[in-house]
Amino acid sequence: MEKSKKGVFLRESSGLVREFGILDALWFNIALLGLLFSTYYVASTGPLVGGNPLLGLILPILGFFLVGIVFSYVGSKVPRVAADYVYVSRNLHPALGFVGNAGYFLATVPLFMGITGITLQTFGLIPLLTILGYYTHNLSLIAIGSQIDSNPYLIMAIGATEIVIMSLIPIFGNKVYRVFQWLAIPLALIAAIGMIIVEAVVPHSLAISRLNEFALTYANVTNLYANVTSSNAPVPAYYNIYNIISLNPVYVVGFSYIINTVYIAGEVRNPKRSMPISILGTLVITGFIFTAALALEYNQFGYDFTTKMMYLSIVQGTLPIPTVYPYTFISLILSSIMIKYRDLALNHLPNLIVGGSWDSFEPNGTGLTSPQFSPSSFWA
Repeated sequence: MEKSKKGVFLRESSGLVREFGILDALWFNIALLGLLFSTYYVASTGPLVGGNPLLGLILPILGFFLVGIVFSYVGSKVPRVAADYVYVSRNLHPALGFVGNAGYFLATVPLFMGITGITLQTFGLIPLLTILGYYTHNLSLIAIGSQIDSNPYLIMAIGATEIVIMSLIPIFGNKVYRVFQWLAIPLALIAAIGMIIVEAVVPHSLAISRLNEFALTYANVTNLYANVTSSNAPVPAYYNIYNIISLNPVYVVGFSYIINTVYIAGEVRNPKRSMPISILGTLVITGFIFTAALALEYNQFGYDFTTKMMYLSIVQGTLPIPTVYPYTFISLILSSIMIKYRDLALNHLPNLIVGGSWDSFEPNGTGLTSPQFSPSSFWA
C-alpha cells in the first residue's frame, strides 16, 4: 500500500467560510490603502518635486501592474489567509515567510495605528473644525482647532481614544463590521471624487478668491496668492525628466498597498477571479485619483503658485495657512478604515502570519502547519 505523502497542513480544511466577494475584496484593499490620506500625500508632495503627473505615472503604474500580477497569482495559487506567507514558506524557506509577514503584522500594523491616530486629527478633526468655523463665521471653532493643533499630546490622546473605541467594533460581529465597511469606503471614494470634481469645475479666479478670503479670516493675511507668487521660492521644471522620474516614489506611497487582498485570500470567494480584479482594480482606481488630483490642482491654482505654496509650507514652514485645509477636511471619515485593523487583529490572528510560529507548541491535530514546515523551527 502506497504511503501517503505528508502535506504542509495538518488539517486540509480550516473550516473557514469564504464570505468576501469581489467588491468586498476591493473595498478591503482601498480601506488599507488609506485613499484620502494617500491622495493628499500625492497632491501635497508632488509639487515639491514637480514634473508632469501624467508622465510621472507611467513608470510606477507599469511596475506595480507587474507586482499586482504576481500577488494575484500567489493569492489564486494558495487561496488561504496570509497567502504570501504560505507561498514563501513552502517555496523558499519557512523563516523567510515568517519574517516577511510577521514584520508586517507586528510592526507595520501597530505603526499605522499610531499614524492613523495622529492623522485623524491633523487631516480630519482639526481641518473640520477650522472649515466649519470659517463657513459659519464661528471663530471659537477655529480657536479650538488651533489649540488641538498646537498640542501634540492632545492630538495623541484624542487619537488613542478613537482607536480604543474603534477596536470595540468587531465585538459586534461580522455583519456590523461589513455594514461599516460598506458605509466607510464608498464615502472615502465619494470624498476623493468630490475633491477632483471641485478642482475640475471651480474656475481659477474663484478658487484664488476663496483662498484669499480664507487666509484673511484664518491668519489676517491679505492677498495670499500675490504674496506666494511674488516669493522667490523655486519652481521645478514641468517637463524635466529628473523631476518626472522623481514622482515615482510619490506614487509608490499609495501603490504599495494595492496587494492587501492577499492577506484575506482565504476568505475571498472565487479567488482566481476576485484576486486580480481587486488588486489591479485598486491600482487603476488609485492611479486615476492620484493623477487627477495632482493635475487638476495645477490647473485650478496654477503650477507656479502650487509648487511655491507647498515649498513655503512644507520646506520653509513660512506659509501662514495650513495647506491641508483646502483639500482634505472631509477625511475625518478615515476613522472607519481602522475597523479593518481591529478585525485583522481580533478575528484572524490564529490564521495569520504569526499563528504559524505557535503551531509547534500546540498538540498535533490542532495546529495549522506541519512541524516540517513550521517557521518557528527556523526562527533562531
